[in-house]
Amino acid sequence: MRRALVLALCWGGAALADPLPEQLAAGQAAYQAKCQRCHRTPEPLLRATAELSPEEKAAHFEAVLATHHSPGPEAAAAIAAWLASL
Repeated sequence: MRRALVLALCWGGAALADPLPEQLAAGQAAYQAKCQRCHRTPEPLLRATAELSPEEKAAHFEAVLATHHSPGPEAAAAIAAWLASL
């Protein structure tokens, strides 16, 4: 977990900044292409992080994506930013 958190913090710059609309669209598209097959809807993921700030959510999702069927750092950052914006 510690390694995943360090990786998330390294990659997290893009997700922790205020994402642009096109970045959010890219994150949604990446989620649909890489995650939606198993995670049909993001609602359960959002319920699990409901008490976190958007920045904490982005860091959490990037840490998870670093080890959970990682789509790569750019896609992980985009997906994390999109999820954190919901």
